[in-house]
Amino acid sequence: MTSAMQRSRVPDAGQLNVVKSCHDYALLHMHEQVGLRLTPAERRMLKGLRRLLEGDSAHHRRCHRRLPLMIPVILRTRDGEHRATAINISGGGMYVMSADDLPELSTVDVVMGPVRERYRFTGVIMWSKPRGTLRGLGIRFSAVPLLRSIAPRNQPIVTDFSPAA
Repeated sequence: MTSAMQRSRVPDAGQLNVVKSCHDYALLHMHEQVGLRLTPAERRMLKGLRRLLEGDSAHHRRCHRRLPLMIPVILRTRDGEHRATAINISGGGMYVMSADDLPELSTVDVVMGPVRERYRFTGVIMWSKPRGTLRGLGIRFSAVPLLRSIAPRNQPIVTDFSPAA
């Protein structure tokens, strides 16, 4: 086991809030991109998250800042569950290290947090690269824009980020 896998620990509430904020940003940004109308509260949230998460594209190739995590996650695929460590997260997705080589373009459910406070979201493995005995995986957040259109108007979009079963 490498040092990255050894240093991961159960995420605290602050780390889970970072994860939730990055996922909220991704969902709001996707909904804006496809032309869904955001409520004033959702627009304010997106504006604040944009300030926090968007990078300086004039000087860097990345459009989102990376925030360090180092927490254990479970990647659920059609083939089963795979343990991994989330190294960092951004407004577009997360970088994880895993002992398992998962195929690119696979859909994964990412599960994290203590049992009573588990969070789950869906992503797509965009790339996979060897890192010593492990694999580095780039996972992009994915969302179902229709969820927004059927949600009650008085509920914020963050309800799309659901607790895991």
